[in-house]
Amino acid sequence: MKGEVYFPREDSILLRDCAQMLAKGIVAEMGSGTGFVLQGICDRIECGIGLDINSDAVRFAEEESRKIGCKNLYFFESNLFSFLKDYKIEFKEGRLWISSGRTGKIFDFILFNPPYLPDEGSDVALNGGKRGIELTEEFLKEAFDFLKADGRILLISSSISNKGLEDFFDEHLISHRIIKDTRLFFETLYCYELSREKL
Repeated sequence: MKGEVYFPREDSILLRDCAQMLAKGIVAEMGSGTGFVLQGICDRIECGIGLDINSDAVRFAEEESRKIGCKNLYFFESNLFSFLKDYKIEFKEGRLWISSGRTGKIFDFILFNPPYLPDEGSDVALNGGKRGIELTEEFLKEAFDFLKADGRILLISSSISNKGLEDFFDEHLISHRIIKDTRLFFETLYCYELSREKL
C-alpha cells in the first residue's frame, strides 16, 4: 500500500495544521490521499469530501476514517473536479445526498496540497508540471465554481515554484496571504489562504 498512496509528510502536516486553525462547515480536499488532513479536522467541520485520482487512496482513506470514527467524511475517485462535475453533492439535515447533475457552490473551504515540483516524471503525487505550478493553475481555474462566495481555499506551495504562482494569483484577481510556513533544508513550504474577497 505504501508504494501506491502518498503518505503524510511535512507538506501534509502544514496543511492539516492550517486547516485545524481555520476550516469549518462543508470542506472538500483535493488529492486527499490517506485522509490524513480531513481526519484531523473531522470533529470541527460538518462534512468533509475527499477527492483523489488514486482509487487505492480512496479506499484506504475510507477504511481509516471509519476505524477512527470520522463518520462525516466521504471519499471519491476524481481527476481534479471531475466527480463534482458529474454528480450533484448536497449536505442536508446531517446527511450527504448524491444525485445526477453538477455540484454547486457548496463548500466553505477547499484544501489542496498539490504536486509542486517541476518535471518530476510520471508520478502524479510529485509532478506539478514543467514549472511546478501547472496542475495548481488548472485547479484554481475551477475551484471557485464550487466555493461559496465567502469561501476560502487553503493551498500548499513551495519556494521552488511559488513566485510564478503569486503572479497567477494577481492575474486572476485572487486575494492571497501566507498563513504559515515550514522551512526545510532545501525549500520552504507555504500554506496560502485564497479568496475572491479581500483578505
